[in-house]
Amino acid sequence: MRIIAWGKKWMPLVAFSTIVMLFALRLDVHLHQVSASMINKPLPVFYAYDLQRLSQVYNKNNFLGKVSVLHIWSSWCRACEQDNQLLLSLARDKRVRFIGVNSLDNREEALDWLSIYGNPYKGIIFDSTGRFAHQLGVYAAPETYLIDRKGFIRYKVVGKLTRELWNRKIEPLISLYGGK
Repeated sequence: MRIIAWGKKWMPLVAFSTIVMLFALRLDVHLHQVSASMINKPLPVFYAYDLQRLSQVYNKNNFLGKVSVLHIWSSWCRACEQDNQLLLSLARDKRVRFIGVNSLDNREEALDWLSIYGNPYKGIIFDSTGRFAHQLGVYAAPETYLIDRKGFIRYKVVGKLTRELWNRKIEPLISLYGGK
């Protein structure tokens, strides 16, 4: 009798928890597929202004001729603060060009954020609507892309960038794809 009473009381919670867990596992599989959808494909066609110099325009031709790291960030993103500290130290590497994409953000807040945390980028694409990020398959800031000298996406990091990930995965790819 006690088992039946326990089952009636807790069964809805167990069923709900099981459904949530299955949904989370399915969502994780879906996100992994999305994260890899642009690997080995060229950057999408786009046209965007620079966050700091609105007279500067970016398109996919800006990524030709040199290996680039494209980093998606926003002033409201807490993990982006930690990424930025690492990027400031990595940006000294002359073999690669660091380009930011400020996505789904307010321009003034983004500029204030840069004055507080520093600017590791050679330029920053201002993507206030998130259209460019959507074309790339971004679903959350931060995300980091390695772009080869021919404008092809060769690697993607979803979430925070770490020194270990940089050294183990990205650094070898910079050399492989022509970082000079």
